Amino acid sequence: MKRLLKTLYSQSSFITRPLYGGTGYILMMHRVCPNVPGIRLEDNAGMEMTPKKLESVIQFFRSRDYEFISLEQLVERLSRRKNLQRFVVFTFDD
Repeated sequence: MKRLLKTLYSQSSFITRPLYGGTGYILMMHRVCPNVPGIRLEDNAGMEMTPKKLESVIQFFRSRDYEFISLEQLVERLSRRKNLQRFVVFTFDD
């Protein structure tokens, strides 16, 4: 059952793509930290982003006129199917 749920979740974009595809992005960031020497968790290296890299990602979306919105705004827009101009949502869990 777990495998089925995982497959359905990972394939959910195929279901929503006809309605919402190309409208926007949800970017899930794990950790933003400076690239300085010191004690780091090696296993997390692939999930880290420097502030400079984050700034370049922000500039990328700004230069393409994406609107930066919150998850709450996204839920509201999707439920109303209204105001679905190009958007980007950033999430951070650390």
